[in-house]
Amino acid sequence: MDTAFTLIRVSLFGAAGKMGSEALKALAAEPGFELVNLIERPEHPAIGSIVQGIRISGNPYELPLAGTVFCDFTNAESAVKNAALAAEMECPILIGATGFKAEQMDFLLSLGEKIPIMLAANLSRGVNLLYRLVEYAAPYLCGDFQVSVVETHHKWKKDAPSGTAAEILRILKEKGFAQAEVHSLRMGDVTGEHQVIFSGEGESIILQHRAHSRLAFARGVIPALKFLASAKPGCYSFSEAL
Repeated sequence: MDTAFTLIRVSLFGAAGKMGSEALKALAAEPGFELVNLIERPEHPAIGSIVQGIRISGNPYELPLAGTVFCDFTNAESAVKNAALAAEMECPILIGATGFKAEQMDFLLSLGEKIPIMLAANLSRGVNLLYRLVEYAAPYLCGDFQVSVVETHHKWKKDAPSGTAAEILRILKEKGFAQAEVHSLRMGDVTGEHQVIFSGEGESIILQHRAHSRLAFARGVIPALKFLASAKPGCYSFSEAL
């Protein structure tokens, strides 16, 4: 499989959704990228509309997918199907969906034997720095401090905890915090907030990231797709693209 693209051609799934729309604008404005296919679920009201000169389709099988990098901002069930299609077409894929069941995650990871696949619950540079700060702080505080993760998202977000919170919990448990707790709030139109609160005798340490808009995530699509376009088959995290 030749993934060494000079012009990175993109198939965008979930193109009319909140995150997909932001990614579409970012890709359309970025030199070196060409939007080739825009895909939505068949019943979506945007099907048939023209964006950036491209008709939004509800059937990826009718589109010229070969030689493109897949960029998926759908949901867990759709992302699994789109990843299987990416493997069939030998196309790299970036998956921004969250809320996967264990068997779905196992399937996605198995595709790394065939194609480059990046599972990115959060494409914000700031959040990925937050991961590193948690990794650094946890070993110093484990044993003397308690820790809680508080995540807040808009009222329409279906999965809880968020993929970002789940990754923070994984890091904390890896560093010795077996009793780490997570509290999920769903309210208003909050884009995304994450707090990691370490509380000890007489003091607390709070690490926090707040996304003011989805632009924080959309900007991460560019380095992620650039990385995947020349990557060998395997499973990757967003931090490897930074």
